[in-house]
Amino acid sequence: MKNRRLRSLINLLIPILFLPLIAHDLERETLRWGSLTITFRTDRERDSSICRITDTRGRVLRELRAPRFLTPSLLPELGRRNAEYFLDLNGDGKPALRLRAWTGGAYAAYEDYVFTYDPARGLRNVLIFQGGEGCLGKEDCGLASGGAPVGLRDLDGDGRMEILTRDYGIHHLNGSTHGATTLLVLSWDGTRYQDRTQSFPDLARAQAHGYQKRLEDALAATPTWCMEHDEAAAGYLAHATLANEEAQARSWLIAKGNEAREWLSQTGPEIHQALKLIATRIGQSQRRKITAFRHSTWR
Repeated sequence: MKNRRLRSLINLLIPILFLPLIAHDLERETLRWGSLTITFRTDRERDSSICRITDTRGRVLRELRAPRFLTPSLLPELGRRNAEYFLDLNGDGKPALRLRAWTGGAYAAYEDYVFTYDPARGLRNVLIFQGGEGCLGKEDCGLASGGAPVGLRDLDGDGRMEILTRDYGIHHLNGSTHGATTLLVLSWDGTRYQDRTQSFPDLARAQAHGYQKRLEDALAATPTWCMEHDEAAAGYLAHATLANEEAQARSWLIAKGNEAREWLSQTGPEIHQALKLIATRIGQSQRRKITAFRHSTWR
């Protein structure tokens, strides 16, 4: 009698316990990358996504997890700028794989992953970039703040492409949701990608001049300091710092009056800190399993 009741209880509980698995169908999508296969499995309702890179024998070489990977089915709503899964980073016609994940936060919390592969060395992760909206590719994936140049360009003539993108570290200063961004140049040093923005000061100087002009126009239109002034001043000071012209920028801002001086006193240190933190968002990992950092909001 007890066994019969136990079996009845188990039969009652099984549908309840496994109902979530039945109710949430996983979407499956695949890409081919040479001899390797990239498979995405996504549960949209639970914000859970797995990406596996497998070889011709079906062996899992790398597994990545994130709330959501940008898969081919999402491209109609996200646009073709997010469709660049393959990037030729060294001009040899052997494209690297670029994967992009949404990490769960507001205001465009994204991570990009770049992998290279050859049969001799195997699969290697060469870059993880926590770039906000400033993704990696031939085209811009983010907002047009500051008109920063983006894409792949060989800036130093070594035959390998530098990655020009934007960093969003100053994007939310003073409560802004659509603030300034800073130019970021990622360059391969033979082992990993490094921030080499300050090695190309002309690029940063051009951005500084653009933000300076925007601030001049904003002050002429609305002398009272507001969010528009915040954004332009942050972009100007950050890029002037990257161009090794911080002292000139500070002098220029101080001459603009009390509100500009107060802004500089309060926000200048935050911009310095934001620029220092850029390096913490550039990395790589050779772990077989990689889990994206889950953001509640991007900072």
